Amino acid sequence: MDVFKDSLERRREYIRSHHSFKKAKFKIENIARFINNLSDLIWCNRNFSFLIYNTNLFSIQPELLDSTLGTFQSISRIVELDHFCDANVLLRKVRDDLFLFLYFSKFHNPIPRGARV
Repeated sequence: MDVFKDSLERRREYIRSHHSFKKAKFKIENIARFINNLSDLIWCNRNFSFLIYNTNLFSIQPELLDSTLGTFQSISRIVELDHFCDANVLLRKVRDDLFLFLYFSKFHNPIPRGARV
């Protein structure tokens, strides 16, 4: 019976059943699945992590991708609990982690002179 449910539980059920929440959750899960698959492509051997693309070998920081994956899982749980401000902070953390991942990928793997980008 809805009469005995407190207002917080009713709001949470409303959020979970809303089409915008379902759509956002689906997108977050797809992005998290992509990052997980990308992380699986990286080969780790003690101190070195590599990603092989075509004939190029890239040194990568997989810890940043693992952190990003965990953050997406936290965002999914936090939104279900109706804490949108915390989810917004975690989205900024994801942005920073992915920017740092791209920065390390670019500057730890310089493009040789004369190569096309």
